[in-house]
Amino acid sequence: MYDWNPPCDYFSSPQLTSYAPPPLSASYSSSSLITASPRKGSIASLLNSINELQQLDQEEQSTNYLTHFTTAVDEPEPPTATHKKGLRLFSQHVCDILQQRGRVTYNELVEQLMDELEASSDPKNIRRRVYDALNVLMAIHFISKDKKEIHWIGDTLSMEEDLEREEQRYLELTHQIDVKRKEIQMEKYDFSRQMPFTFAT
Repeated sequence: MYDWNPPCDYFSSPQLTSYAPPPLSASYSSSSLITASPRKGSIASLLNSINELQQLDQEEQSTNYLTHFTTAVDEPEPPTATHKKGLRLFSQHVCDILQQRGRVTYNELVEQLMDELEASSDPKNIRRRVYDALNVLMAIHFISKDKKEIHWIGDTLSMEEDLEREEQRYLELTHQIDVKRKEIQMEKYDFSRQMPFTFAT
């Protein structure tokens, strides 16, 4: 008898894949993180230097993905300055909320953003953008996650450097005051020696 052995994938059905947002975690591959240290300064300047945001900007431009900073269109349009800055502005807004509240859950953050944004915004798009923003903030260590709560950390390194600079400035000013005080005392002493003695009659 002739045995016919079909290939193993002959009767296999094609596999369907679906997109799911990545879990909020601090583990990133070296290729997904910034290749150079972020510039020191404001949160906005740090967000402008993050490769993840630049990649997501390109994704928005190529897929015409709707965010609350853009309007829905039927055909792709050339990216404008407002569209290109959409994700950075969104991440800046998320930073402002986290900085004000200190700690918040993901759902609370999404609900507040929905209340503050336009009514025409798609909740699914807002949730996806919140995930993107939180993952970027997690990568640059601006936030931490404890169970369901997101904790704001901020640019603690910059704050420590500012404090050290202020302390150093205080020491320098104190030293200058001491030196000036001693100079004044020496001038008074020299002046008193030069004055002739007078006797009352």
